[in-house]
Amino acid sequence: MNFAVLLCPLYLGCCQDGWLEIIQQQPNTVQKCHEYGIWIANRYKKLPNIVWVSGGDHNETPESISFAEGIAETDSSHLHCYHGYPSFTSTERLPEARWLTLSCSYSYFPAMEMNPKWPYLHVYAQLYQENLRNKRMPVIMSESTYEYEWNETTQFLRRQAYWALLSGTSGHIFGNRDTWTMNKNWPNALNTPGNQSMQIFHSFISTIPWQKLEPDWGHTVFTGGRGNFNNSTYPGGEDYATGAFSKDEGLAIIYLPTYRTISVNMQRFKSPVVAKWFDPSTGKYTVVPGTFKNNASSYFTPPSRINGKSFDDWVLILETK
Repeated sequence: MNFAVLLCPLYLGCCQDGWLEIIQQQPNTVQKCHEYGIWIANRYKKLPNIVWVSGGDHNETPESISFAEGIAETDSSHLHCYHGYPSFTSTERLPEARWLTLSCSYSYFPAMEMNPKWPYLHVYAQLYQENLRNKRMPVIMSESTYEYEWNETTQFLRRQAYWALLSGTSGHIFGNRDTWTMNKNWPNALNTPGNQSMQIFHSFISTIPWQKLEPDWGHTVFTGGRGNFNNSTYPGGEDYATGAFSKDEGLAIIYLPTYRTISVNMQRFKSPVVAKWFDPSTGKYTVVPGTFKNNASSYFTPPSRINGKSFDDWVLILETK
């Protein structure tokens, strides 16, 4: 199997659970962190599957920046991201950092909505703003609501993943309370409903050229039934449907967080289209009968109001013949 290791050798921590309080109690820590960055980069730079992670649940500090610069001056071949507070992306906090080559998206909305300290956005809204701001590097959804935390549902965990995929990310990271804390229940947590949905999500991604997809922010393909786009920190917008279209005009993917009928501009496709529905809760496909001409709008409704696990989210796949 192929694994990418996101290596965070100086995790700062959000709540006195990292290195920040320790290093700040020592003298000359900025210089020491720089030297540590050089040392750790020399130790691991020959490994092909490393992604450097600076920060760690904390926005930039002199120590973390010095550490990142130490890595960067030693190893320029691996991607390097910054994991800050959950209401910001890497490029939002560090727009001038030339060592930054991978941006992290991080939001817990609506789990902690209306928090005066952290103005959270929906995953898709944060990525929309990142798309407007960041033209230099790819972005991954590094963290959002974990399974068994913040009153999540399995359906909402799937929403985060598909919102990320269809909003232009190059990756999505799933979290579970029992595995990240490594408590006594962690072996059982490997087969939870959320983990099962992520296995299906991964299998689905493996069947499509996801790297060729571009978010349909302009609504030129997915034209009706999108739901409420919430670009604020106020409640709402859980029903927003995201869509993406391939550069070769041959594939569109649309995720519906809730059941509804949608309209699609078929003129955007280069030739007639076949359609099928994908159940993100079970991994099963339902083929839509017939072929759709690429000269008008077409309307699509999921095969049933609820999917195989009694939720109502669905994925529509439109592909040219």
